[in-house]
Amino acid sequence: MKKDRLEDFYAISSEVLKEMKYVHAELNQLIETVQRDDVRLIEKEIAFLEEVYNFLHKWTLDVQLFQRLFRNNDQYIETVEGDTRSIPTSIELHEIPMGTENVVNQTLLSKGAVIFTSATLTIKGSFDFFLKNLGIGNNIKTEVFQSPYNYKENSRLIIAKDMPDVGKVKLSTYVESLVNHLIPLAETTKGRMLILFTSYEMLRLSYDLMKESGTLEDYVLMAQGITGGSKERLTKNFQKFEKAILFGTNTFWEGIDIPGEDLSCLVMVRLPFSPPDDPYIRAKSMELKKEGKNSFMELSLPEAVIRFKQGIGRLIRSQHDRGLIIIFDRRIIEARYGQEFLQSIPEIPMVEADVNEMISLSQQFL
Repeated sequence: MKKDRLEDFYAISSEVLKEMKYVHAELNQLIETVQRDDVRLIEKEIAFLEEVYNFLHKWTLDVQLFQRLFRNNDQYIETVEGDTRSIPTSIELHEIPMGTENVVNQTLLSKGAVIFTSATLTIKGSFDFFLKNLGIGNNIKTEVFQSPYNYKENSRLIIAKDMPDVGKVKLSTYVESLVNHLIPLAETTKGRMLILFTSYEMLRLSYDLMKESGTLEDYVLMAQGITGGSKERLTKNFQKFEKAILFGTNTFWEGIDIPGEDLSCLVMVRLPFSPPDDPYIRAKSMELKKEGKNSFMELSLPEAVIRFKQGIGRLIRSQHDRGLIIIFDRRIIEARYGQEFLQSIPEIPMVEADVNEMISLSQQFL
């Protein structure tokens, strides 16, 4: 943020904080008055007072967090986020710890034996990144258990070989080429497709172009941030329709469960690297550079690999699931670090294919 805009932000925020404190004091006084005078209340008034009390509790936390925005603390990253289209109702304050070592040690490890378990704790079979992030020492036993799912038989990994380099063409050109692959692929798989993006702008452009094409009139297209609804609601709606395509970014890379034939094709448009201007990534990168470390190898790459593993995990959710994984980002085989991704997931038969070969392979497998 530019210096003059930052100064404006602090000036406005100071006034906002003053008003927040005023509201806090008035509500607190209201509750204290009722308690002190032992006022007899009817049921409706009691319900209202309970709402005021709950609001005051959250408001107190917001005031404290807002105050910390002005505190110079290297242990936390404070951010303010909002949608420019609806600033009054979309402002969110976030406080992100730079590290989790103290929290983990104080709340978990000091209490006794702890078991950490997840499908995404390792990178290339190693727990190093996970253990380092949590600040856990050597006094820990690790074990990798093989997945009970037969990825080798029940899934195929297809890398598109006829896509333009997104860094060398206009975004509109790249999206047009992407959609020219996605439309025939959707027709072949009869929908049942989850498309994961790392950019909301690319998601929106792809959704609009597929919608406007008129080719998929029999399909229900659902997109995060466009068609409305939470992640859970969009996921449930996706499962209700026989021919449906779900466009997601960020949170859709993890934490959704679509078992069975409802999902047969998982598409990853780009490898899930966090944007360099993300406040957490930027702050951690600066910290690592001060320590003489490579922020890409120490932070950006391992986090992307873990998110990639989470994305892969959306497809096969039971021993009977079958499906295709389509990746349009050729860095996974052309970049030196591409093997970090491939060696961190179960063994899946992989092939490179142009759009026609992709359709043929999809028809044969599904």
